[in-house]
Parts: sequence; structure tokens; C-alpha cells
Amino acid sequence: MPAELPPATRLALMRDAAALLNPITWSEPFGLVMAEALACATPALAFPNGAAPEIIDHGRTGYLCQGEEDMTAALADVSQIDRRQCRSAAERRFSLARMAADYERLYRAILARPSQLTPDRAGASAR
Repeated sequence: MPAELPPATRLALMRDAAALLNPITWSEPFGLVMAEALACATPALAFPNGAAPEIIDHGRTGYLCQGEEDMTAALADVSQIDRRQCRSAAERRFSLARMAADYERLYRAILARPSQLTPDRAGASAR
């Protein structure tokens, strides 16, 4: 089994790629590899399954393709994508700061709600 490439090598490969091809056919709940490609300013091409439509802005950060032939054809147009927009979209949507802020907002909303456990129910659930 080949060894995993060092992070710097993987980053250089992704950064220098014309595009990421992600031809998965299942409903991926979150396509981390697509977000990583965008973070490297690399457009992503994928089928519109799972989270792909939430990650790729069709025609702006990559292409949502309807099949293998469509994906192959989209390769000819990938140079039209502004790679700075790919990076900007990744920073705006997937950065640690943005995700931490979203979690903090969620936790504050949960804490602001009245407790669902009354003292009687809290004791019963601890038993």
C-alpha cells in the first residue's frame, strides 16, 4: 500500500490542479474534498448529489454535471472559473472562524431556551 503523501505535497497537487473531479454518485452528506479544493483556489466538478449543490456554485466555483459526458465537456470550460472566487467562497463558507461563530450562535440559542427538564424529570433521567 502506498504511503500517504505529506501535507505540503497534497496541497501543491490540489493548488496546481486545473480542477478537482469528484464524480461520486451517492448522496455524500458533506463533501470535504470539494471544500478543500475550493480552499486551494481549485474549481470542483461534481454530480449534483448530496451536498455538492451546497458547496459548488455552478459556473462560479465549479460545475455541477449531469453525467460523465457533461463532466468531460465542463473540463473545457474550467479555465473560465476565477480561482479567486473559489478561495473566497471557501473562506466565507467553510473557514474555522465562520464555523466557530455558527456553533457559538447555536449554543447561545439553545442556552436561551427554557430548560426542557424540570427538576423531577432531571432526576429521573439521571437514574
